[in-house]
Amino acid sequence: MSDLTTITQDFLAECDEDYVGLWSLVTKIRRAGAAEGSNILKTTLALLTPLLSDKKIVAGGFVRDDKFHASPLEGYEFHQWNMPPREVIAKIEEEWTKLGRDPSGGEIVWFTAAVGDSKQPTTPLRPGFTGRRLLSYNATLPQKICTTCTSEEQSCARFS
Repeated sequence: MSDLTTITQDFLAECDEDYVGLWSLVTKIRRAGAAEGSNILKTTLALLTPLLSDKKIVAGGFVRDDKFHASPLEGYEFHQWNMPPREVIAKIEEEWTKLGRDPSGGEIVWFTAAVGDSKQPTTPLRPGFTGRRLLSYNATLPQKICTTCTSEEQSCARFS
């Protein structure tokens, strides 16, 4: 199996569980030695094009609501880009070219599995967390934490 085939399979599996940033895919391609220098953009777009065209993944970004949040990482929701795959690819290429370097954490675009092909995460998530189990991590966060003892609301006597 070629490096790009393995990278594609791993990327799809990760998208099934999580929101995955473009930088994550670029890093995988570089580490596998599947592309170097100026070829990284071309290789990445070539890998993404059929996945978007075949509706295996969707592209989008995180948008923060205007409510007050205790943490600067709270209040974000994923919003899918409503454009054809060729426009998504063109937007990624344009933004990447403007950067003049490989994208890093949170820049340009996020991906997730397309609805119907898997369980697209629907919970508001906190960008900046890049673990493979982002959805399950956020699903287990307590609603409130005691700032004195850092216990969850249910287990802290101060919340009674």
